Amino acid sequence: MNPIFIINLPKSQSRLKQITDQLQHYKLTDYEVIEAYDSINKQKDYINECLSEKKCLFENMYIGYILPNERPGVIGCFASHVQIYNKMINENIQIAYVLEDDIIINASLPLLNPTDFDNVDIVYINDRNYGFGSEHRIGPLIVKKCKPKWGTDGYIVTLHGAKKLIGCCFPMVAPIDTQIRHFTNDSRVTCHLTKKCSKEFPLDRKSEYAPVEYQHISKDLVLNVFKTQTDYVIHNNKLKSDISNLK
Repeated sequence: MNPIFIINLPKSQSRLKQITDQLQHYKLTDYEVIEAYDSINKQKDYINECLSEKKCLFENMYIGYILPNERPGVIGCFASHVQIYNKMINENIQIAYVLEDDIIINASLPLLNPTDFDNVDIVYINDRNYGFGSEHRIGPLIVKKCKPKWGTDGYIVTLHGAKKLIGCCFPMVAPIDTQIRHFTNDSRVTCHLTKKCSKEFPLDRKSEYAPVEYQHISKDLVLNVFKTQTDYVIHNNKLKSDISNLK
């Protein structure tokens, strides 16, 4: 089975049990729990020490976009996902599933052969994004090109996708799902509030903040993003993410 990374806050044991019970139901046992970040200092330390010599723009980001008391949760979500990308690069993990802990799995996740995904960076497997254009097959998946809207609750990421994502994530000017939107499928379509932030901290200058080994990644090297025609993962709208509710 392909590696499965579950993002979970240590205090949210009920959520962890909920998602691991679902995985075990489908006999998906090769999963690893990634500790979500609920401390601003811990988030800063992680970003500064493990990913970049330059500080991410924690204090000044989201001008006119995210209220100050909402920022810790958004930063925590960012750091948790980037931690997975960094782990994949360090351990040469070719392809993996990324799941947040407040999702419902409605089918067994298919076995993926990395060689089928040479030209793919991300495949969304949740119900919160939409595909367009003609269908085609990637390994066991029927997919369409995707213009993601929001949500990182369930997706597949390849190793080359992880490298692009780290290059795209700095500087952080928006929640990670919105930030990813800037770099998908040759489309910079995003909300006007994020564009306002981008003027303050231009995405054109993002390589200044990316780890040295990824500074060559240009903003014009876009992410190749797809959406499965089958929603293997359904977002649980009845549960609010602990990460996004941190104060």
